[in-house]
Amino acid sequence: MGRRRARALPPPSCASVVAVVLYVLFGGILLAATEILASGLPRIVVMVAAWVVVGYLALGTVMNALSRSPQERWTMTPVSAALVLCGAVALLG
Repeated sequence: MGRRRARALPPPSCASVVAVVLYVLFGGILLAATEILASGLPRIVVMVAAWVVVGYLALGTVMNALSRSPQERWTMTPVSAALVLCGAVALLG
């Protein structure tokens, strides 16, 4: 009887790399909107970009909630919703 090897995670795909870059950019935009990070851009541009990020996260919440995957529905939907809530509170506060 042979030993089964544990399955390794697949190498990062291009989509994963793009997602990481986007989330770092989103974090930078939100940090600039809350004036934790200086951006050098006009305030209106930063605030519009920040609300676009919150909208994108809200869309992600809806998409996770509609997913066929139970893991996405039950794990990622609340995580996405928490990100939307944190972003909105930060921008309104």
